[in-house]
Amino acid sequence: ALTGDKTSYPEALQAIEQAIRTLGPQSDLLDTRGLLLIQLGDFAKAERDLADAVLIPSASKYFRLAYAQFKQGKTDEATAAIRKARQLGLK
Repeated sequence: ALTGDKTSYPEALQAIEQAIRTLGPQSDLLDTRGLLLIQLGDFAKAERDLADAVLIPSASKYFRLAYAQFKQGKTDEATAAIRKARQLGLK
C-alpha cells in the first residue's frame, strides 16, 4: 500500500510509466499506476488505467476502480464495480 510521504509518488509514477513503456500495458502495471494516480488525486486518469486493468479481473482492481469512479461522482458505475469486486471475493 502507498502510505507516508507523498513527495515520492511522482518519482514512483515515473518508474511505473517506464515499466509500462518497456513491458507494455500489463494489467498489474496499470493497476499500480491507477493506485498512484488515486493517491495523487487524478481520479479520471486512474479510472482509465483501472478500467483496462480489470480486463484481468481481481477484487482489489475492481475496488480501486470503484473508488476512482466514486470520487468523480459516478455512483452508478462505482456501485457496479463494487458488486463485481464482491463477486470476486471482496469482503
